[in-house]
Amino acid sequence: MEALIAYLASWITTKYVLIYILLTAFPLWWTFYFQRHLKGTPELNKLYWPFARTDYKNWNPVLGVIINGFLFYSFRYVCCWILVVAIFLACITILIGHRQGTPVPKWRSKAIYYVVSPLLRLLSFSVGVIWISKDKKEFDY
Repeated sequence: MEALIAYLASWITTKYVLIYILLTAFPLWWTFYFQRHLKGTPELNKLYWPFARTDYKNWNPVLGVIINGFLFYSFRYVCCWILVVAIFLACITILIGHRQGTPVPKWRSKAIYYVVSPLLRLLSFSVGVIWISKDKKEFDY
């Protein structure tokens, strides 16, 4: 257990935290710099008030980096590892008594699917994927 904790802690170094902060800060700063026109003018905001950005005065590039970089990095990192270990343990638990090299019975594969599927959804959410839709839309061109 100590070796696992040491391995995981080795990835949370200053270099990786700085890379994460820069990767998350760049889109934020790009938006602040290149989307200044969203602020509008008082005349346009009065004329087109439903489309006026009233939250622009609250945008803060420094606070955004602090919140995104320092608060969410370690939380997301720990959540990802907990979910990976939970998926591994769920699969191992379901496959207790199964001989290696033989086909997996249908009930075990269904059990793995139903147990691991929500955990994989949570894992994809914790790494930044909001939703993966299973619905196929039929288009008539």
